[in-house]
This record gives sequence, C-alpha cells and structure tokens, in this order.
Amino acid sequence: MRRRNFAPVIVSLVIAICFVSLRTPYLTLAARASVPQETIGKQCLVTKRPAQPFVPPPPYSANHNADQFWYGTELLWTLIGDRGVWYIHNNVLENESRYRTKLTYWRRGFDWRKDRPDLVVDARCLDREAPLVVAEPASAVFVNGPAMMTAIDIPTIGCWEITAKYHDQKLSFVVSVQP
Repeated sequence: MRRRNFAPVIVSLVIAICFVSLRTPYLTLAARASVPQETIGKQCLVTKRPAQPFVPPPPYSANHNADQFWYGTELLWTLIGDRGVWYIHNNVLENESRYRTKLTYWRRGFDWRKDRPDLVVDARCLDREAPLVVAEPASAVFVNGPAMMTAIDIPTIGCWEITAKYHDQKLSFVVSVQP
C-alpha cells in the first residue's frame, strides 16, 4: 500500500525536475554571456555594451549614434541600442500592442549585388509564454556598406532573445520590450 502512495510523489518530483531543467538553459546562457548584461524590471538581462566593443572592419564605417554600439564579429554583426529596451508606444504597431522594427546585419565580404541574403532571424520570449517569432525574409541593402535587412514584429511585451543565423554564423542578443 505504501508503494502506491509513493508513485505520485515520484511523478511530482520528476515533473518539478523537468520544469527546472527547461528554465536552466536561459539562466545558464545569461550567466555565461561574454557581453555585460543589465537587469531591466528585475526580469530581463538585456545585452549591454561590452568593455571592448566590436569595431566593423574597413571599408565599413565604425560611426554610429552615441546611444548605440556595434555587436558581433567580422562574420556577422549588428547595431544595438545601449538601453536594450524597445518601447511599443510611438511604434508603427502601437495600436495593435505589438512592436515592429527593422534589423540590419553586416558580414565581411557580403556583396549586396550578388550574394543572396540568406539571413534568418527569429525571436523567442524568455520570461513568458509566447510563440516563436520569425522575421520577414531578408533583403540585400546598402546601409553603411553592403548589408542584410529584415523586419520583425514582436507580439507582446517581455524579455526577448533575438537570434540571427547566416550560413554557419549565429548572433544573439536580448532586449526588453516595454509598453
């Protein structure tokens, strides 16, 4: 009889362990990140400007606004805002309670006239249930040099990890989407 009562306890423990292990990758990722992070609203560790920021290689311009920084490597980089916060208010999708932005990525050697912009960008919410968001197909553009640009719609507030993949390269950063 005691064995029958013991089974629900084992099942409860297994479920608890599975739940904790599902949350561990984000916590581990945040703790191991090489870029400084800052807590926004005590829930979101946004990507912050590193002590040694990335500088785009020539012939790309290293200029940017004072409240931004270059992030990545010569194989894939982007420009991020210092605060790590995207605000829904005053955004093109404000009336729909969503956030839309264009993302631009650069890669040394990318030829915007010849190369296909095989960039895939997605976003996943780290602090609540939300569907995985996939950005629109990228376009080849010339912005501060040959680049790839896409648009993404974030459906809700929260802590979002944005990940770009271009062939064998991957670049991720974390932002907080606020009302």
